Amino acid sequence: MNITNLIGKRALITEQDNYGRATRVTEIKFLELAPSGNWVKLGNMNGHKYWKPVTEISLIEVLIDLRAGKPKQIKIRDPEKEFNIPSPSLENLVK
Repeated sequence: MNITNLIGKRALITEQDNYGRATRVTEIKFLELAPSGNWVKLGNMNGHKYWKPVTEISLIEVLIDLRAGKPKQIKIRDPEKEFNIPSPSLENLVK
């Protein structure tokens, strides 16, 4: 996945600490990409914003926003049975 497609999305990433000795899993939001494409501005869940080289982070998974309320149902018609299967919100899925 291209880094430009992640701007504005939440994700789990692994990132190196400031000294390059350890990696950790962090939930972040991609805020901005530098014009060079080498740096990305991240925001953590505590509100701290910081720049990191793209080479020092690794994407694990893009997180889909959860919304309050019941999940939408998709009805599948079967001649013998009818099932109601919860469906994820299609507008939030990453292409």
